[in-house]
Amino acid sequence: MADLSLNLVFGRHPGRFQPIFDGKVKPEGIKLKPARMNIDELFWHIPAKNDIDVAELSLTGTIWGKQHGKRWTALPVFPGWVFGCHTETLVRRDSGIDRTEDLKGKRVGVPEYPVTAIAWIRDAFERKYGVRREDIHWFEERSPDYSHYRPLGYKPPAGIKVDTIPKEKRLSDMLINGEIDAVTRYFGRPENATKSHPGDRSTLSIADLAAHPRVRWLYADRKTAAIDYCKELGWPQPIHCVIVKTEIVDRDPTVPERLTRAFIEAARMPSDLSNVHAASYEITAAEHAAAVGADFLPAGLKGKNRAAAERMLELCWKDGYIDRGKPFPVEEYFHESTLSL
Repeated sequence: MADLSLNLVFGRHPGRFQPIFDGKVKPEGIKLKPARMNIDELFWHIPAKNDIDVAELSLTGTIWGKQHGKRWTALPVFPGWVFGCHTETLVRRDSGIDRTEDLKGKRVGVPEYPVTAIAWIRDAFERKYGVRREDIHWFEERSPDYSHYRPLGYKPPAGIKVDTIPKEKRLSDMLINGEIDAVTRYFGRPENATKSHPGDRSTLSIADLAAHPRVRWLYADRKTAAIDYCKELGWPQPIHCVIVKTEIVDRDPTVPERLTRAFIEAARMPSDLSNVHAASYEITAAEHAAAVGADFLPAGLKGKNRAAAERMLELCWKDGYIDRGKPFPVEEYFHESTLSL
């Protein structure tokens, strides 16, 4: 019997899953045709189109889509993780924000309120510093027509103050000019100036914005603060998973397990690459290992990964990504054949 042929699309950085893209690791009985796409484009493309068989998608985007007509099957394969990314928050020097607790009552810019990494940021702000999501006035840069979530009906929970900035404005300019007090999970890129879509528009890189005389880092030593936070949690924070079209799984229910086993095999191969990233500083493999354990794998649900996934699903409930009246357990989020891998 001929191998099942599936197209596979990831963002630009497969990390420890590179052996899948190189063809060094192949799922049993499956021929993958891999490609890459800029992650912001990919996460908009997947809900809008139906032409990718296997793809990287945000955890929150996956759970929202699964409830709103998207027939996706999630695998416990996590191409993207953050590393205490709340420590990469920038503030205006004259904002009165000297410590994290001072974010209460402040105006904070984000790409989009429902972004998975920002769920982890809100979790860190609340669990460590007592700053609730309701205490902050959030400002989104992505317009609703370029949102990864709003076209499928997402709205922030009641009591959360979220405004979308005008399309002619950028978060970077608003921070410098004093129209907002801080930004977090900032996605500024110089190439944004040439884009015609109304998504992430800020053109200053995070390093250039941090260097502006009116701006500074909230955490003086953000790398140490991030490492300490990950040690406290016991794991980095997953933000993306892998999805398969459910119509493929309906035809062959063995596909999720075969794909997951291949990704786990790829992740176990020796590599200097990582799926855990920081936006504004480098972190070595040794530092990763010291913070989250040398046995960390960005795939499977054994050990710490299950705890991280369970916490993510708790945040999905808290942040209004689940509207079916009850939370999602891990067993309902990922395909049953992958739960013990």
